[in-house]
Amino acid sequence: MSDRFNLPPNWQDMFGQFVREGQNWLGKIESSMNSTMPRPEQVEIEEEEEGEGDTPPKARKHTSTPYTGQRWEYKVAYVNFKGQISAEGEQLLIGRGERRSTFVRKFLDELGAEGWELSGVSPLGVSENSYFVFKRPATRAAEPIERKVEAKEEPTTEDDVL
Repeated sequence: MSDRFNLPPNWQDMFGQFVREGQNWLGKIESSMNSTMPRPEQVEIEEEEEGEGDTPPKARKHTSTPYTGQRWEYKVAYVNFKGQISAEGEQLLIGRGERRSTFVRKFLDELGAEGWELSGVSPLGVSENSYFVFKRPATRAAEPIERKVEAKEEPTTEDDVL
């Protein structure tokens, strides 16, 4: 610490120790809150009952009851209106003399015949490229998604705290 506050050296040491202890204390509070609070994916909002009016919804822990409603599967296609479509490793190129709109419509018709419904288009900037997102009722079990969970490391030395 510099002498910019014109404190005697022993006061500077005390102030530094005070700051380190405060940071340690805040870190302990944060980790205790993280261990007692449910993760966002474990929290559901209860439906508001009639007559409650301005009462805020209450959070409750997620139950392990499996979801039994409609399940969906999705397909994402990269569409370049200049004549290229790529979907899940398959690449289609426009035919000689074929109109761009006809090329894309044929692709959409094929997917529609397979039960896919266009549910969203995400244009890529000002280019003529877009991602098309399709969905249909699930016909197979969903493939598990590998999710990475990063463990938060606790500081081990005073230098890690600062």
